[in-house]
Amino acid sequence: MATISEFISLVNISLNALPVDSKIPNKYVFQMGRNVVADFLKKESESRRITTASEGWSEIDCVEMIEVPLMECGGVEVNLCEKMMRSKYQLPDTFTGYNGNIIKHVASVNFGQIYEPLRGIRLWNDVQKREVKKKNQKYYVFINQHLYIPIPKGEQSAPEQIRIEAYFKNKWEVDEYKSLGCKTCKDCVSVLESQFVVPEFLLNPVVKETVNIIMNKYKIQSDNKTDMNSQNLTEQQKPSS
Repeated sequence: MATISEFISLVNISLNALPVDSKIPNKYVFQMGRNVVADFLKKESESRRITTASEGWSEIDCVEMIEVPLMECGGVEVNLCEKMMRSKYQLPDTFTGYNGNIIKHVASVNFGQIYEPLRGIRLWNDVQKREVKKKNQKYYVFINQHLYIPIPKGEQSAPEQIRIEAYFKNKWEVDEYKSLGCKTCKDCVSVLESQFVVPEFLLNPVVKETVNIIMNKYKIQSDNKTDMNSQNLTEQQKPSS
């Protein structure tokens, strides 16, 4: 998988032969590229090419869960819950598809329990009334970058840790979450050397579309040549999530 630095270089190579009156900041190139990835992934989110791709997915194998007030999770009928569990810390943001966040799985740490996405109060009511076949199935809700796991009435056991694999937008944020603070992590890489999150089969189309967006933004014509130097992405220019 290409790094952020390599992606920026691929875009700049295509732009180097084009005239431009000012430098294109690396931060802008990255953010435009990530926006293009988001658009492409939304269209491809239900495709097997995404679900079977080995690139782009990141897993956090130990997410600490805490009990929170039932009213905190607005997507669940609280009077049907025994308790509500929530990830202690806000998770990195994920790309989204037509059916919500692109998440491959949410599970117990040892995969003994798989949690399915819960969409809508009606489904939760059906679960409580045992109108579904999977009576022992557990569910999660992903809101504001927090995982919520509702515990049905009458059940006392609740997960203290879970794991999640998803298409998180920024790989370095996953690394920071897993290391509990990248500033003190000797193995953490710089932002530029972090992975640019995109499946391999979409890399070239994303580069091409990013170049087109920049050309349109800067009114660049493709029939002349000029030299365009890249601008370093410093720590202060760290892209927002």
